[in-house]
Amino acid sequence: MTTQSDTPPYAALSMQELGTLDAVALRGLIRSGQITPDEVLHTVFQAMEALNPAINAVVQPMKTQAYAELRHIDPEAALYGVPYLLKDLGPSYAGVPTRMACMALKDGFFPGEDSHLTHRFRTLGMVPAGKSATPEFGLTATTDSVLHGQTRNPWDVTRSPGGSSGGSASAVAAGIVPVAHGNDGGGSIRIPAAACGLVGFKCSRGLLSWAPELGECWGALATNGVLTRTVRDSAAALDGLCGTGLGDPYPFPRPPLPFSTEICRATGRLKIGYALQWPAGAAPASEDCRNAVMHTARLLEGMGHHVEEAAPDLHCDEVADIFMTIVAAQVIVTLGPLISPAGMPDERHAEKLTRLLWEKGQRETGAHYAGALNRMHLLGRAMARFFERYDVLLTPVMTTPPAKLGAYSLQQMELDDYAAMLGTFIPYTPPFNMAGSPAVSLPLYATEHGLPVGVQLGAGTGRDGLLFRLAARLEEAAPWHTRVPAVHVSRLETTGRH
Repeated sequence: MTTQSDTPPYAALSMQELGTLDAVALRGLIRSGQITPDEVLHTVFQAMEALNPAINAVVQPMKTQAYAELRHIDPEAALYGVPYLLKDLGPSYAGVPTRMACMALKDGFFPGEDSHLTHRFRTLGMVPAGKSATPEFGLTATTDSVLHGQTRNPWDVTRSPGGSSGGSASAVAAGIVPVAHGNDGGGSIRIPAAACGLVGFKCSRGLLSWAPELGECWGALATNGVLTRTVRDSAAALDGLCGTGLGDPYPFPRPPLPFSTEICRATGRLKIGYALQWPAGAAPASEDCRNAVMHTARLLEGMGHHVEEAAPDLHCDEVADIFMTIVAAQVIVTLGPLISPAGMPDERHAEKLTRLLWEKGQRETGAHYAGALNRMHLLGRAMARFFERYDVLLTPVMTTPPAKLGAYSLQQMELDDYAAMLGTFIPYTPPFNMAGSPAVSLPLYATEHGLPVGVQLGAGTGRDGLLFRLAARLEEAAPWHTRVPAVHVSRLETTGRH
């Protein structure tokens, strides 16, 4: 066994095991004494060093912090010793630079305290291995930036891992870590999960806190969460991360049962609606994405659920207009303190589309913003009416399989392109952010070339436990764990466990 140091004498965990074992299984090995957290970290950092040049998923390794953390966390914690990545957007880790992929922050902002969520990760016993890539301010559905370059998909390095939690998704899919933090303001957990063959669960609004820096993010569109390879890992992580901070504006009560308990329970017979082209006015899904939904619908019918075509009455243009008004205002709030007073951002500060959103926000008034929030909540009521009649809504996550590198780049898009992206590439995900209701992406399908195609299952606000139960039953019915991407730790040679 090794001692806690930066350089354990050998790696007792093989790359094959690192890429195969999920967080719950790793915790089991640590608990039984078969391996130490130091040994896990040693293999994680070897994998990061070997694979990150190919996928560019990690923008800030945290080796010193990771080994130091082991001296301060509870060995009895639920996920003690399990490494994770923290997305470089949102929660802070004291003393570690935050850049948010923004050129105005290229030298980094060094926070003086941890965020509430960082503390929750520590309480879970999890160890920070690094910070993951994001597009600037998380604004787009792919992950590239002028500051950090392009993040690539381990399944096909000519394609994007999605965004904005693309670095987290790429690293988990490649097997570098079993769990990575993400956040989701319009699909930014579910989109990369779908692109990388992972589980991406967006919780109900208010279950995870933005304290102490924020009360809400993106007008309450955004929530934090994780990306994992298994449903049970998402359940275990979110069990520990859920909880409100002091003064939270949406204090949602903790679920009556832990998600790790929910996944062991039966769902009962559910009434499930499915939609292939939704909201109204959205682009049609590709054949692969339609096939993914219908494949899942057949699985659900085989499990005894009632499945029929149905969806909430929404229009894509309305969703896009609301979204862009809220996000433009948020860009001003976030970017404003980083430039000179009364200044205008230029190419030294921010990428092209970020600057265009700044200009849009400057043109609009407080009444525009207040009106957008009112319309958002009316949209949420339409979603709630649907979930009075149906338990679950099944849709694609994206209209196509993973996008090619460079697609939806902030340096290339105009405002019209950005609005179009919301209707032609990711129409299915933002409505759940606007309603504040839970949704999960599951990797239940793949193209003939082996690219993952996720499907989205959403439910009414507060019915996160139901979604976990259903996700677990689908994982049992159509397990995805044997599929391994081209860039993966199991393809590296190691000495293995002694």
